[in-house]
Parts: sequence; C-alpha cells; structure tokens
Amino acid sequence: MIGTLIRNFDIVKKSFVDGFNSDGTNTPINDYYYEKGNISLKLFIPKSDYFEMKCFEDLSKVYGCGLKKILTDLMIPNATGETTQLDIVFINRSGIYVVEAKDYNCIVEYHDDKTWLRREFNGSVSKFQSPIKQNENHINNLRKILSEYDESYFNSIITFADKCVIRYDAQYEKYNAKVLNLKDLKNTVKDMTKAKEIVFSDDEIYDIYHRLSEYTKVGALAKNKHIDYVNRIKHKKERK
Repeated sequence: MIGTLIRNFDIVKKSFVDGFNSDGTNTPINDYYYEKGNISLKLFIPKSDYFEMKCFEDLSKVYGCGLKKILTDLMIPNATGETTQLDIVFINRSGIYVVEAKDYNCIVEYHDDKTWLRREFNGSVSKFQSPIKQNENHINNLRKILSEYDESYFNSIITFADKCVIRYDAQYEKYNAKVLNLKDLKNTVKDMTKAKEIVFSDDEIYDIYHRLSEYTKVGALAKNKHIDYVNRIKHKKERK
C-alpha cells in the first residue's frame, strides 16, 4: 500500500516536472536525489550525505518566498587551480544563500578569526577551520563565476546538526554569517527572504541555476581529487 502511494506520487511529480521542461530543470520542484545525481538510489542514501539531504529538504520547504532553486555538492574552481566544495546553494528572488552543512555531535565554539574549537563529549578538544571563514572563501570563489552580481546578493549560513551545541556570540555577526542548528534553518531562511528586497527575476534564478549546474553531479574521480587536495592542506597545517 505505502509502496504504491510512493510510486504514484513519483509519477505525479514527474508529470508536473515534465510540464515545465523535458529535462526537469525549469521547474519549481527541488529534488535532492536529482540534484545529487543519485535518482536510482533513493532508499540507499550514504550516511555521509544524510545531513546534507536533511538541510536540502528543509530548504525546499521554505514556502511563501517565491521561486527557489537548490543545488547541492558543487565543485567550484578556486585560485590555486584546485576545487572547493559547496554543500548547498539556495537561489531565491532575495539572493543567493550558501549553506555549509556540519554534521557534528559535540560542542563547537568560536576561537578566533581563523579557527574554532571542537569539544567532544568525551573531553577531548581540537581546532578546526573557522566555518565562517571557510564559507566566506566558498562565496568568494562562487562570485568569480557570478561576477556580475553584487557582494550583497550573497548570504552565508553555517548549519550544525541539532545534536551539536553551538557557543557563538552574536557580536560576531560582523562577519555577515548566520550560525545555527538545523532546526532553525528553515525559519531563518524564510525570515531572511522576507526581510530582503527582490534582486532576481524568475528568469535570472533559472539562469543562475543552469550556470551553477555545470559544477554539480561530478564523477568519483573529481571528488577523490578534491578529497586528496583537502587532506594535503590539512596535513600541512598539522605540521606547522
């Protein structure tokens, strides 16, 4: 019974998508599996992607803000010729929202402009790159692709799992970033879209979406290359 309902829903949804465009891109529907490129693996989402999927799904439920398009897992070129990975990009009439998803089960707290502290519940403490700085770099690289748009059109959001305790003073809002738990993501973005002026038409939203789609659904070779690059950078920092 449930399986039949799911199949019927997928048929109706696909018909709705096809009504807008034969390849499903010019549609208001946002589907994580389509954007991820794993349409056939809906029941087998890897654990490493689960939190990213939850963020995507919550953003897809931001209603009453006009057209929105959402992309995930973008591999954007950076200044070194390597790539930087953007977890989620949410495009709306009010701007572009870059979401860094952190599935942490610990206490995180601001340390300085470059690093934060990660306090595990077993008592161990380690440093990690400031997620605010990390997402700032992501946005800077993204702006090179969308260079015609003003810096004010881009918004930074850092989302931690609900099981993570965040110690972050509001005074650091000078960094123009929102730091929050997943439970607050949907309402925060909804409030932001309502508070901001309209800067994009629907046609511009689709244009940005199509341009950025070129950097999604990358193959395993490109992902492994990116992981190797990240690990090299991490090891260099650990040796210092």
